[in-house]
Amino acid sequence: MADESAQDRNRFTRRLEGFSDIVFGFALAQSAFALEIPKTLDGVYAKSGDLFFFAVTFAVIAAFWIMHYRVFHYAFAGGRIDVILNFVLLAAVALLPYVLRLYIQFPDSVIGSAAYAAELGVGFSLLAALEIRGLRALGPSMAPKPLLTIRRASWRHAVAGGVFLLSLVFIALFGLVGRVAWGAVPLAMIVGRVMERVQAGRAAPGPAAAGRS
Repeated sequence: MADESAQDRNRFTRRLEGFSDIVFGFALAQSAFALEIPKTLDGVYAKSGDLFFFAVTFAVIAAFWIMHYRVFHYAFAGGRIDVILNFVLLAAVALLPYVLRLYIQFPDSVIGSAAYAAELGVGFSLLAALEIRGLRALGPSMAPKPLLTIRRASWRHAVAGGVFLLSLVFIALFGLVGRVAWGAVPLAMIVGRVMERVQAGRAAPGPAAAGRS
């Protein structure tokens, strides 16, 4: 019975991952369908902003797919809450082309900036929640390298999600000036990477210690 239950969970996880890939593919296709073919060749230059929108959308969705893959490959707990979180994340991914287009077409709009911040804040926060739940459920059985990868990813995504959601308050209070808070995301990533390298250097054995061993 235990083996059958494990097989059922594995089968459901594979189906859920396959469905998730379909949603990611749909989001990419939706961003491509949004491109309009101009009536004349001169219109290609006028529509260059749409190509920029497609490139940004593709890059963001691809980044979310890579992060989502790591969760399912290493740290998907498979509980009911995890499934719900995953579906909410997929809903955010499906809305991403619309939100990005809204932000790019109305860059001076508070609504467009707030929607963009909320979309990324929710997306990164959901990824962090899935990773943290996976660490709690599967951490003791994970290999050291995947464990370290998911730990680092979880705090990065939590920081990014928190900054984008917190920026909603600044945007509501100060308008578009509140978008300056987004700069804290890459700054936090750089500081985090430096700290990781310092810790890795301290943990690595020196030449003398390696020679003695």
